[in-house]
Amino acid sequence: MNDNTLEVKTFPLKLQTGFSDTVSKAAKKTPYSKHDWVVQAIKEKLERDQAV
Repeated sequence: MNDNTLEVKTFPLKLQTGFSDTVSKAAKKTPYSKHDWVVQAIKEKLERDQAV
């Protein structure tokens, strides 16, 4: 994991095939792995929800 990724201990991440492909394409445009990209998206959503 590089310095720009979130530190995630471990948990299974299973995505539906179509969604997994979409996430892979999006993650490749960032410094995050596919797993870290999903975790980052969830974290940002939670932070937005808590701010409301």
